[in-house]
Amino acid sequence: MKKSITISLLLLAFALAGHAQATGDRYVAVAGGFSIRPPAGWRLEAKEGKKFKLAFGPASKVFMANLNFRDDVNAAGPKEYVTGSIDYLLENFKTIGATNTKLISRTDFVTDSGEGGEKIVYLTEFKGLQINTAQYYFSNGEKKLIVTFTALEAEKAGNDPVFDAAVKTLQLDH
Repeated sequence: MKKSITISLLLLAFALAGHAQATGDRYVAVAGGFSIRPPAGWRLEAKEGKKFKLAFGPASKVFMANLNFRDDVNAAGPKEYVTGSIDYLLENFKTIGATNTKLISRTDFVTDSGEGGEKIVYLTEFKGLQINTAQYYFSNGEKKLIVTFTALEAEKAGNDPVFDAAVKTLQLDH
């Protein structure tokens, strides 16, 4: 019994250490009312004309994984807002230069601080590349926040846990 408790505690310690290493320094977006820890090793960059910083993953030969944030004010409920966003993207994917976009999944998502939201995953063909997009939607009354990770579909298996770990650190100001 004592041995199994010790093993369980060691496994928990390794899991917590791995989770802590999966994210970098906290980015506080005062204007957006949120903070988050992007993936470790990703660099944050301010871009002219953008309200929030963007985060970029390690360089790739053909595509650089990235993270961006968008906020909105909309009276629609959280589920209705997400449904409207999905419908809009599926009807207008060509306006972003995509050849095709397909909804892969829609699931509930909860951060470590208890913020409930939804995770939407798309597969998009863009300039001959298969792109995996994971969008996380959160609602704070009429204020909405969309956290979007974009990376190559071929890297999905490795990126999904990294994306989820980063978004788990999201905190909204209430």
